[in-house]
Amino acid sequence: MTTMAPAYPHAWWERARLELVDYEIAAARASLGAMLEITRDPRLRRRVTETLDALPAT
Repeated sequence: MTTMAPAYPHAWWERARLELVDYEIAAARASLGAMLEITRDPRLRRRVTETLDALPAT
């Protein structure tokens, strides 16, 4: 979905969620970072930032 609709933030969220399930922390960080680049919604940005802060360092 992120390839076909890269401006759709929820696809990036789902991608990051799946990457976390597979313990791909660096990939999840990258997906969440991409999400921050495309969204201007303050609530969504706060949620992404809080999630990034909660992830373990890679």
